[in-house]
Amino acid sequence: MWTAERSGTSGHRLSPVATHLRLLVACVGGGSNAMGIFHEFVDDKDVRLIGVEAAGFGLDSGKHAATLTK
Repeated sequence: MWTAERSGTSGHRLSPVATHLRLLVACVGGGSNAMGIFHEFVDDKDVRLIGVEAAGFGLDSGKHAATLTK
């Protein structure tokens, strides 16, 4: 498991609090939030990275932010 902690003027950083991370979930679609947390784990095949995004009025409505599905 990892935890976010404040590191002076550089903002937050991840610190290990257990031996292994298996799953990481972050919101996507509006900026760099997901890559900000995913980037340390992109090459780690043992960590599953999941991006979640609001479906608005549903995927069939055309009124959503699910741009990565197109």
